[in-house]
Amino acid sequence: MDHLFELGSGSEDASARALLFEDAVVRRDVDQRPAVVEPQVMRARLLREFDVARLDAARAFQLSRLARIEALWTQRALADVGFLVSETELGTAIRRHREAIAGAASATDLLTLEARLTKTLFRLAARAVDYGDFTRAKRGGGTDPANRFLDHGNYLAYGLAATATWVLGLPHGLAVLHGKTRRGGLVFDVADLVKDAVILPQAFLSAMRGDEEQEFRQACIERLARTESLDFMIDTLKVVAQDLGEGVE
Repeated sequence: MDHLFELGSGSEDASARALLFEDAVVRRDVDQRPAVVEPQVMRARLLREFDVARLDAARAFQLSRLARIEALWTQRALADVGFLVSETELGTAIRRHREAIAGAASATDLLTLEARLTKTLFRLAARAVDYGDFTRAKRGGGTDPANRFLDHGNYLAYGLAATATWVLGLPHGLAVLHGKTRRGGLVFDVADLVKDAVILPQAFLSAMRGDEEQEFRQACIERLARTESLDFMIDTLKVVAQDLGEGVE
């Protein structure tokens, strides 16, 4: 703006100086004004950020699931009632899966890993109680006791997960992993925290004991209570939300 002071002091020069000053101020304001972001661009940016956060949450859930399985499957309480799992095989499966989770690039990758681990857990559980050959039936079509108990027990886990999300005021549709394939996906995400850790072993134990449905249900309820599964669900949701929230400005 030094050129403003090179003009004379006449009325015409004063007018010229005023015009030059006004022009300089306008140009300065334009240069300093924040760039206007188109709504479509902003929406795309927010969706990308949400997808990244959702994948991080899904990884955190899966790691918590692994920790819960490892802790509960190796408890003496299960061994005392006849669930004699190979800790070496279980530890190897958990370690490999934990490493794979860190390298998963998408929710699809995580779902694939989840299904693969669950298949391994079925094999280990069947061997732990001497159940014999076991194949997980699809869509509730199994007629053998273990399959029937798994279906029944999983619904108990879904109910507990729904309670956990309700307590925290979280909408069921705010899914992190199952949201694109199931309505109310968050309930399925949270139920996975305890399904394999608590329900799966009990299903095979009850099947081998010849339990009736009501006996199995009661055993699951007692086991869920003893392991404080509802508290674990709530605490995991709170920790994951807090960890992800710290990265949001």
